[in-house]
Amino acid sequence: MTRDNYNKCFKVLELSPDASLPEIQRAYLFLKDLYSKNSIVTIPVEDDVPEGHKEQVLHQIEEAYRTLLTFFKEEAAKSKPAKKPLLPEDDFQIDIPEPISYSGHSLKQIRKNLNIDLLDIAITTKIQVEHLENIENEKYNDLPPEVYVRGFIVNFAKALSLDPKTVADDYMSRYYSWKNGFKGK
Repeated sequence: MTRDNYNKCFKVLELSPDASLPEIQRAYLFLKDLYSKNSIVTIPVEDDVPEGHKEQVLHQIEEAYRTLLTFFKEEAAKSKPAKKPLLPEDDFQIDIPEPISYSGHSLKQIRKNLNIDLLDIAITTKIQVEHLENIENEKYNDLPPEVYVRGFIVNFAKALSLDPKTVADDYMSRYYSWKNGFKGK
């Protein structure tokens, strides 16, 4: 399939067919948030929307996003060198498997598997690249106070389409262990 075959998915996410993966993720998160709750945009037309329509739109948004992720995965697989792939093909799945733990390293691997540049995450989340690098490298000494770290992890997880609470809870447990003097891994 070519990129043109995915035009419907781009249209559902209100994007042009030449949109990048970070743009697709931003649009997906925005539209999902917009249709998931009563936003200031949807409240005036709430009574005019047939029951179940929001759920149908949310389903279309989710399906378009997953289809485009598959497309980008296929494109990434084509561009990988045949001799020495960075990761075995089985390690990359669109429905990102729940790792045993969400360490900085696992977040970095998920990000790389999705072919997302750290700068794109920084732009999307408005978190400085330096902080994201420190999160991925688990340089706890160089991170801001813990309340900010938790917020950064939540936004980082959202940008990677992961469950923010699960990721934040797991990462912060590592952070608290380090903070309390249990630095052994």
